[in-house]
Amino acid sequence: MTLARDDGFMLAGDWLPEPVLLIDGQGILIDANGAARAYFGEARLRSGGRLHALLADAERLEPQLERWRRTRTPMPVTLPWLSAERQVWAWQARLVQAGGESRDVRILLRASPASAPSRFFALNRELNVERRARRELQVRRAELAEREARVRATLGAAGVGTWEWDIDAGRVTWSPELEEAHGLAPGSFGGTVSDALADIHPEDAPRVTAAIERARRGLSDYEVEYRIVRPDGQVRWVEAKAHVTRDPEGNALRLSGVCMDVTARKEADLARRESERRFRVMADAAPVMIWLAGTDRLRSYFNRGWLEFTGRPPISEAQGGWTQGVHPEDRARCDAEYRRAFEARTPFKVEYRLCRHDGVYRWVLDHGIPRFDTNGSFAGYIGSAIDITPRREMEHALREQADRLAELDRRKDEFLAMLAHELRNPLAPIAAAAQLLSAKARDSASVEWAAQMITRQTAHLAHLVDDLLDVARITRGRVTLQRQVVALGEVVERALETARPLIEGNAHRVHLTLPDEPLYADADPVRLVQVVGNLLNNAAKYSEPERRIWVTLAREEGAAVLRVRDEGSGIEPDMLPRVFDLFAQAQDTLARSRGGMGLGLTLARRLVELHGGSMDAHSEGAGKGAEFVVRLPVLVDTGAAAAREAAGEDRNAVQVPRRVLVVDDNDDIREALAALLREAGHTVDAVDGGPAALEAVRRRMPDIVFLDIGLPEMDGYEVAARLRAEHGARPYLVAFSGYGQAQDIARAKAAGFDHHLLKPGTFERVEALIAQCPVAPVTSTSET
Repeated sequence: MTLARDDGFMLAGDWLPEPVLLIDGQGILIDANGAARAYFGEARLRSGGRLHALLADAERLEPQLERWRRTRTPMPVTLPWLSAERQVWAWQARLVQAGGESRDVRILLRASPASAPSRFFALNRELNVERRARRELQVRRAELAEREARVRATLGAAGVGTWEWDIDAGRVTWSPELEEAHGLAPGSFGGTVSDALADIHPEDAPRVTAAIERARRGLSDYEVEYRIVRPDGQVRWVEAKAHVTRDPEGNALRLSGVCMDVTARKEADLARRESERRFRVMADAAPVMIWLAGTDRLRSYFNRGWLEFTGRPPISEAQGGWTQGVHPEDRARCDAEYRRAFEARTPFKVEYRLCRHDGVYRWVLDHGIPRFDTNGSFAGYIGSAIDITPRREMEHALREQADRLAELDRRKDEFLAMLAHELRNPLAPIAAAAQLLSAKARDSASVEWAAQMITRQTAHLAHLVDDLLDVARITRGRVTLQRQVVALGEVVERALETARPLIEGNAHRVHLTLPDEPLYADADPVRLVQVVGNLLNNAAKYSEPERRIWVTLAREEGAAVLRVRDEGSGIEPDMLPRVFDLFAQAQDTLARSRGGMGLGLTLARRLVELHGGSMDAHSEGAGKGAEFVVRLPVLVDTGAAAAREAAGEDRNAVQVPRRVLVVDDNDDIREALAALLREAGHTVDAVDGGPAALEAVRRRMPDIVFLDIGLPEMDGYEVAARLRAEHGARPYLVAFSGYGQAQDIARAKAAGFDHHLLKPGTFERVEALIAQCPVAPVTSTSET
């Protein structure tokens, strides 16, 4: 028969999820709860049955019951269905379920109250379930402990401590990290609210308590920074945050929060603010306008100098407002340079006009450089601007002055050209008349002397004018060398011919030494003759009569070396370093009495240097003579002399008569040159203006025309252009002019002239030009 139901047991056991049996002291089954009936099956739980029948190892039950009957020693166990700890007996057994499966269980026996019959509650719990639950509980406890350890380690590494305030109990708990932050030994925190507030700096305590009260009342979150004073007197900054837990009615139950030591950050902030304060003080005291911009290119700070200059408040200048003060014509250029520099992260300088507080635009120089933080990241720009209006005005004034000086220099050049022209105009007829006198009156000694004197002085005056203009050209770098292969021996001989009148006039003896083999140079022969002639003239001029002059040309160390030595007045030691300076002349010599302007040596040395050579002066002192040494690069003889001979160059060739037209508005110049040419056997026409010249050429084609430039009505350039337009390459045109600057020569060539002859010009040079004229000679010998 099935088990009867015990009303008391049903009330006590049916609600339990685990199988519970009611047995007596002999193990006889009295009742079973619903879980036990399902676990073992109704068929096995019959009245009068014993607990032994339910066990797979029943032999272990009796010794347990016997032990209980004998010792009655219980073990304390807390059961989930008991409200408190009870005295029970427990052992492990193996039960057989209704389906025949065996399970390891733990059997717990509890005696019934003493007033009741001798009964026990037998509770069995499957060990595998219990073990699994225990293992799960252990795992969860380990995970929780690990998580708590990680959180504590993280908070500890970050200098963060945790705390909790139980408001009702008035109890505060601190984590070890928080105790350490306050300088306390672990576990030494008192745990009261007054203990928690004791370390707060007196100046900050009211603010902290007010923040706590606002958080309790729900007015704001609890988040506050304050100072604490540690037991060792050290002051630290702390940042505290907390969450408030409330009951359903909204009353605050507890505050759970964290505290973090932020001393380093606060000190950095204080240092940064102090640095910014010092920067602003310095910037405001600086005599320049200073600005700061962020990475967005927008300027965020302007010093006092900038604000006083513009007269605008910071809010108007900030961001892009400052650009409104930039002159509209400069704004786009300024912005483009500003943007380019920001994109490239490079310094920049830009000049623009900025509106001053009085509405006047002033020029400023804005200089910006990129800023980088301690990590090397781009932080923006810092820049300064200075008022450069005075500098710009000075530059403008200097440019105007330079323009005025250039204009004065141009006018000076024009004056010198005009002066030379006016000086040469009277020289030309004087020279021609002197030569004519010499040719016509050779029977009269006095006339011959006068003619030679006029010739010498005319040549001297022409030489002075040429030197003056040449020095002006060289100092401005306007001299162009007409280079060709030159035999230096011939240069020396031609120079001696030019200096012969002065040498012979002082009865000097010249000792000339030339090399056996010719020396050639790539040079301008006219300029080299001028150089050597200046040295010979100086030697003759500064030597007493009847002295010796040595002229030596030789090859030395791959260069052509010319030495000109005299027995003249010599050079003082203090004068020697300055002997080549412009206008330099010794004061204790007879230089002034012997003429000269101190140009010759300056000109000679500059011309030699233009040829790639050098010139030096040597003297043992006053009265001991001087030696001038010229060194020039030498060329290897490539047969240039033979080539010149093959080309028919022969200075001794006989002149043949030509038909010549002379055009000049100066009657003396025109008639003197025409007379000389007729004396030489040429057919000559002479006219005084451009139209007459055109008509004369149409009437009878000349071989060569000596044409003045400064003609009335129609200048020489226009006459030459018309002749070329009407007659082509004929006749041979020579510009015979007192204007001899480079631009004059170039203009003559452009107008169609074949050659430019500077007045007064020697008659030998005139004859040479006629000789090279490529026109067949005529038989007529003269014409009026």
